[in-house]
Amino acid sequence: MTTALERIDRQEIVEDAPIEQIITDEFISKLEKASELYQNRYLPICFKLTNEADWVNHGRHDKPKFSLQASGAEKLCTPLGIVWDRPLVIKHERSDDNGPFYEYEVEGIVKCGVLRRWGWFTGNCSSRDQFFNARGRFDEGDIRKAAFSNWIVNAVTRMAGIRNPSMELLKKAGLNPDKVESIDYSGRRTPEQDTTLISEAQRKRLWAIAKSKGVGEDAVKQKFGLASFNEIKRGDYDHIVKWVEDGAKPESPAGPAETATPSPSAASEAPAGDTFHFTPPGEPTPTEKLLIRIQEHLDSGKVGQASLTRYLHTNFCDKAHKEPVCDDVKKLTLLQLQAVSAWLTLV
Repeated sequence: MTTALERIDRQEIVEDAPIEQIITDEFISKLEKASELYQNRYLPICFKLTNEADWVNHGRHDKPKFSLQASGAEKLCTPLGIVWDRPLVIKHERSDDNGPFYEYEVEGIVKCGVLRRWGWFTGNCSSRDQFFNARGRFDEGDIRKAAFSNWIVNAVTRMAGIRNPSMELLKKAGLNPDKVESIDYSGRRTPEQDTTLISEAQRKRLWAIAKSKGVGEDAVKQKFGLASFNEIKRGDYDHIVKWVEDGAKPESPAGPAETATPSPSAASEAPAGDTFHFTPPGEPTPTEKLLIRIQEHLDSGKVGQASLTRYLHTNFCDKAHKEPVCDDVKKLTLLQLQAVSAWLTLV
């Protein structure tokens, strides 16, 4: 006698009607019409409920991979009638070769009244999350809230069918993909998307490198179409510095415009078009290089002043705080600056 459990385990396909009776011209016509509505009206409307700040690009600029954030998922809940009961929140204590860590898991059923769908979804986040660890200090509550946000995003995007949209679909909804922030997997913005101007410290560093390599101001400006070093964008800065460090070698056969002939003024004074006046005696000292690097991280937003101050206070200030160094990095010794520089590589 076959038990109920055996009947459940046995996989059977029951056809209410032969397939040739289902796949008909009428069925295909309805499917084509539904597909047209889905691609050209439903999806753009869903994306139109969001804005560029609700998305992130986890891919490259030439091969984007757009992902919706919690703020965007929440904007879709009311129009699509998405609701849920109180989810189950579980904390897992884990351990591996790298030591102990914990993970929060949020799970529960989410329903979509408009689409008449429901499903069971999960959202996870661990204390080893690369973005939190890149940021520095974080609370356990941050991990728990991130797991909840991941649960909402997972549920909404899967039920609504809006995962991994193309650039064309975002444009059709009126969104500008170029305004979507790109991030790498250490939590930082990608340099090519950073169109803000370089800082004074970065201009000084570039000028010092150019002078030490015998590369004139005019050669740099002519090569990159600049009227002044003040016009250099952070997204272009590393490329320009590398070109100068390579001795201003032309990237392809070129005329006099790409040669590395120093200008007469390069030996004694800073660029006349710039707002600063810096006359380095030569290559920056190790201390100056480290101070410039720290300032670059602050200017680019890779690390905040509050995080830096907290790090300095925790690691270098005396317990009585009688001689604080957390208020000014210039008070640090060379060894301490090297420690800060090493910390910045992890931020």
